[in-house]
Order: sequence, then structure tokens, then C-alpha cells
Amino acid sequence: MKTMKIIVYVMLCGLLFLSCKKIETLKRNNPLDGKEEANVQAGNDTTNNTIERTGLKFNSYKIYSENNNDGIINKGETVQLQISLKNNNRSTAKGVKATFSTTSSYVSGFSPTVQISYGDISANEVKWADYRGANSAYASSVSYTVEFTVSDSTPNNTQIPINISMVDGSNNTWIDSFNITVSTTGAQISYNSHSVYSDNNGDKIINKGETIRLQISLKNTGTSAANSVKTTFSTTSSYVSGFSPTIQISYGDISSNEVIWADYRSSNSPYASSVSYTVEFTVSNSTPNNTQIPISISMIDESNNTWTSSFSVTVSATSAQISYNSYSIYSDNNSDGVINKGEKIQLKISLKNTGTSAANSVKATFSTTSSYVSGFSPTTQISYGNISSNGVIWADYRSSNSSYASSISYTVEFTVSNSTPNNTQIPINISMVDESNNTWTSSFNVTVQ
Repeated sequence: MKTMKIIVYVMLCGLLFLSCKKIETLKRNNPLDGKEEANVQAGNDTTNNTIERTGLKFNSYKIYSENNNDGIINKGETVQLQISLKNNNRSTAKGVKATFSTTSSYVSGFSPTVQISYGDISANEVKWADYRGANSAYASSVSYTVEFTVSDSTPNNTQIPINISMVDGSNNTWIDSFNITVSTTGAQISYNSHSVYSDNNGDKIINKGETIRLQISLKNTGTSAANSVKTTFSTTSSYVSGFSPTIQISYGDISSNEVIWADYRSSNSPYASSVSYTVEFTVSNSTPNNTQIPISISMIDESNNTWTSSFSVTVSATSAQISYNSYSIYSDNNSDGVINKGEKIQLKISLKNTGTSAANSVKATFSTTSSYVSGFSPTTQISYGNISSNGVIWADYRSSNSSYASSISYTVEFTVSNSTPNNTQIPINISMVDESNNTWTSSFNVTVQ
């Protein structure tokens, strides 16, 4: 009997439990208690066996605009979002308004802080809404929901929460939220190429001793644009002096796969608009040939995204080749144009550049080792000036100490001993140097007849 009572008690408890569950699943649309299903959270739906969330909720967002137009939210950008809501009720929510906000310390200028009208949202309808500022003459053209600026110190992959407070015309309220992710920029800025804008001898080759002006291009190999890019150039080479500018140079906006060249524009220079190079520097005239000069590049855009890059320029041997070309007898004692023993001879001597580059400010020193010559002068350098490729230059001795320097029309002068045998060859040696410390040697002979 006792066992039978226990069985009956268990069965009664089971029936009571099932009755409670059935009551719990009843829909809350009872007009007597004034509550609607839109205002409560339903339990198990016996028709589809799923959990249903009722009321208004966030549905999705899309990026209406941001600084570089790549559809990605990056640090430093001002972002405009369009945001949609969905009505999960079985009836229309009328006169819906939503207020958006964020608690993120990485966001500034969040607006609007007033309610945004979504109007009537039918059952299961998704609705987008734009901000319409009542005080703005251009309100009808504003096609975003909220706007804000992401700090340029925001770490990549930061989640920024957006909170939504919703109310309808019957004063029913709902809250929801969603996150947006701050992603790393898709832009990738790096060195692309350079060209020699100017150098001392105009051959577009970097030689020791020259002052070089380079034009430098950058390329965006990424998938996003980089706006207001500025670059600082520098070098650590001990063979370089006068590297400038050391301030930032503007490259402006660089779109994906675009190459941009930039010129230095000094705000303090009245001739800034005519400056057509990027950087300038002087190469030491003691620089060994084939030296690599490194140039480092530090880049930053308006959103504080940074990149570094570098390249090297090579110091090449000069392509100029200066040597003796010819001589003529400017004067001799008997004026017969022949070098005889015992005569005082004045020669004019020409040099030729057989190379492919110019040599600037060439100076030559002449000498002889002949024991049959005395009074050889000058022993100082004689200026030949600039000698272009394939150019031939004659030079006269100009003594800075002589008031008649401008009238001296010979190159060297010497006296031949009167004991000199006929057909003696008198060697004359030439040592040459240009402004960049490039040096050459050459020689020729004159015959005593």
C-alpha cells in the first residue's frame, strides 16, 4: 500500500510540472493585462523549437564614408555609419526613434546625440535611417546615421561599442548594442625610385665631390589610400654633408598602386615653387668609388599610420678622361716656330676630355725632368675651367700677382740649354685635377732641332 501511494504521488507531481510548462509557453497577448508579446522575452516556441527574441533590435551597419574610402575603419579616421534596425514583433512599431552612443575612450565627436527617427517599422521589417538635423539647411542631404572620429592612437583590432536606445510612439523601449572593429590600414607606402635631378657635371651620375639633388618617388603597394602623406629623409653616411631638407616633405594623397614624386617646397623661400628636387647633399671628394650611400625614409599619414623604407645611391668613378691634346710654339728667340738650343720658348698647350662626362674647374700643373731645361715656369696650377665631353681647351698662364696677367697668352715658358744636342726630346709632364678631386696624368715631348 505504501508503495502504491508513492507511485500516485510521483504521477501527480509530473502532471503538475507539465501543466506549469504549458502555461509558461502561452503567448503574452492577453488584452486583459495590457501586455503585448513585444515587451516580453518568449520561452520555447513549440512550433519551431527555437528561441525567439522579440522587439526592436540592431540589425546591421555599413560604412557610408571614412577618410580613405576603402570601406575599412582605421585609426585617425572620421567615420560615418548607416545603421539598420529590425522589428521582431508580430505587429508594427510606430514612430520609432533611436539614440546612439558609445563609451569608448578612443572615440570623439560622436554625433548626433539626439533621437533619430526610424518612423514606422512593420513586423519583421528592416529599416535604415539617416540623420536629419532640424537646424541644418542641408539636413535633407545627410545620408548617414551617426558620425565619429577614431583616435589616431587607437590600437589595431580595438572593439568600439555602439549602444542603441529605442522607443516607439507608445513609449515602449528597447536597448541593444553592437561593436565595430578598428582595423590596420590597407595602405603600404615605400620607396619606389629616384633620379638625379642635378649634379656638378650634368652627367646624372653621382661622383665624389659633387653636390647632388635627387627626385624621389614613393609607391602605395597596399589596397587602401593613404592621405596627406609626409616624409622625412636622412642618411648616416660619413661621406655626405649638407643633407637637406631635414623637415617633412609633403607627398599628399597616395591611392592604391599609385606612384607619387614630390619636390621640396620651403615655406620660407620666395622661389619655393621652382624647387624641383626632393633632397640635396654633397658627396665628399675623398669618397671611394662604388661607395653605397644609404638614404632612410620615415613616412606618416594624417591618421598617424607610419612606414619606413630605404634605398642606396652609388658613388661612381667619373666618366671624364682628361689628357694632353697638342701644343703650339707661341714664341721663340728667332721667331721661326722651331725649338733650337739656347732659345727661350713659350708654349701654348691644349687638353682634351675623351670621356663621356664633363670635368669642372680643371687645373693643370706642368713640369719637366730634362737637364737641358732651365727657368721652367709656372710651377703653380693653371686653370683650364670646365671641359665637356670631347671638348678641347687651350689655357694661358694667368698670374694672380701680375698686373699684366690678362695679357699673358702662353701656357708654360722655359729656356733650352745651348749645349743641347740636336733632336733631343724634352719631356713635359702634366698633372690634372678637377673640383671633385678627380685626378689624371699625361705627358708629351718637344724636340730640339
